[in-house]
Amino acid sequence: MKTTWVVKPESRNLYCRQNSRRNAAVLVAGIAASAVLLAACGSSSDSSGGSKTIKLGSFAPLSGPAVSASDYAKGAEVCFKQANASGGVNGYKFDYQILDDQYNPARTPSVTRVLVEKNKVFALVSTVGTAQLLAVKGYLDSQKVPVVGAGTGGSSAASDNIYILLQSYANEGAFQLKFASDNFSGAKLGAIYQNDAVGQPDLVGYKAEAKSLGLSDFVAVPYTAAAADLTPQVSKLKAAGIEVVMEAGGSADYPRIVKAMDALNYHPKIIAASYQGTVRVLKGLPTKSTDGKLFFSSITPPSNDPALADLRAGFAKYAPKLDPIPGTSLLGYAGCLMFKDAFKQMTDGGTKPTRPALLKILNGFKNYSNVLVKNITYAPSPGVTAPHAPRPDMSVWTYKNGVVSILKSASSVPKVPGEPTQ
Repeated sequence: MKTTWVVKPESRNLYCRQNSRRNAAVLVAGIAASAVLLAACGSSSDSSGGSKTIKLGSFAPLSGPAVSASDYAKGAEVCFKQANASGGVNGYKFDYQILDDQYNPARTPSVTRVLVEKNKVFALVSTVGTAQLLAVKGYLDSQKVPVVGAGTGGSSAASDNIYILLQSYANEGAFQLKFASDNFSGAKLGAIYQNDAVGQPDLVGYKAEAKSLGLSDFVAVPYTAAAADLTPQVSKLKAAGIEVVMEAGGSADYPRIVKAMDALNYHPKIIAASYQGTVRVLKGLPTKSTDGKLFFSSITPPSNDPALADLRAGFAKYAPKLDPIPGTSLLGYAGCLMFKDAFKQMTDGGTKPTRPALLKILNGFKNYSNVLVKNITYAPSPGVTAPHAPRPDMSVWTYKNGVVSILKSASSVPKVPGEPTQ
């Protein structure tokens, strides 16, 4: 059956087979230098140029060990396909292109250059990864490319034109530890975290909350993303008698941690971020290490909202292999919804879409909500130095017997002292 969607999946495969690894610092420096020249010439993608098709993009791991994290961008793709099928937004349709960076920050700059300079995207929507976004933050800032619904909780990735969707990792870490303390009374608590920009912010939150709760025996074990075997780190948690483990790391790391636990016959309660909640990944892991797992999400969908039926229908039609509830794909979908809402406000009344106009709309968001996320603020606030790092409500989900369900509905998340977020 012939389809007419404007979204072009073939464009995702650009640079997919390029396997060379480059030094991220060299690439970023080169991009920054070329960006000065490009900025002086101005951006040809500042507006739609009169076209009724808006080019958008994202970088994501379409290949490699962290491929499940690409569900974030693919969720946005479903949302844009649905929008196009229903006539678009104020007459505009969307060409959403996902390019493969293999979750490698050394590759993200070249992929992003293709999106911005060759494909002439108007904005990036639902990008994937913290280190990946940090690798291109300076470039995107210099080009004034809006990034909406960025898939990171690293507040340091936010900027004047980069709008994060997820809860700050530090705030989330503190929230996780408080939940564990309240709900597993007397249990010994600990964490395993990736010792870089991905996991270190969570550690800040863990330490702040542990101090607040007087947990002098809280144990936090670091690991590096390059570590081939995480058994030594997991062994430290087992030796310390940790009964509830919080996990803060990349999307590819949770299965490795669980397998190490299983090899050691060690089965503590596990608490992790929502991007670790992909059902098809969990189903491939030992039941003892996954059943009862808790994960925290900025997604807080009310089960009775009619819009969820439309969402499920969209996933069933355009991405039947993705897990819409509550996996990573829903977060990316939420980023698309936010972009669509801002785009509609910008173009109501026939106003021509431009990047500055989009930024102006987003900068006015205060307690913004859609069917999936609640209470996102980007408007300037007193004492907030990173206004585009929001503090949305969070929910707690649990996984058991192949099924994910809400354990605790939307809750506001306290701010860790010193965090620059909303």
